[in-house]
Amino acid sequence: FLKSTSSEIRCSATRVLAYYGWPKVFGLLMSCEDTRPDMKATLLAIVGDRRAVPWIIAQYKRTDSLYHDRPAFVLHCKMAYLNALYHLASPKQLPFLESIIRNPKTEGVRRRAGEVRDHITELYPELRRSA
Repeated sequence: FLKSTSSEIRCSATRVLAYYGWPKVFGLLMSCEDTRPDMKATLLAIVGDRRAVPWIIAQYKRTDSLYHDRPAFVLHCKMAYLNALYHLASPKQLPFLESIIRNPKTEGVRRRAGEVRDHITELYPELRRSA
């Protein structure tokens, strides 16, 4: 299925492989233009590929400008991105998370960003001294 001439079939196969944690899926998934970014972020978190962190942060930042007329969808997407970042738990995420915590638009988003930050500092206790 990954060698199909149909991009729809290739991307469907890619999403299934990502869902089951296939580690070689990063490049294939990133090339699937028909996959919603929030779903792609979730799948990349399942795979655990931290190369996705900059892309997920960029998608989070783009969400307001793309969907400003759909506040419930914006909230859904932001929470999906924060959930993905929780599972990827890269220390490189901390400045981004701190910016959300300092400038919240909604309490739920701020609270989740704090939980993600706390999770990272639990995994990397040495960061507590520099945070």
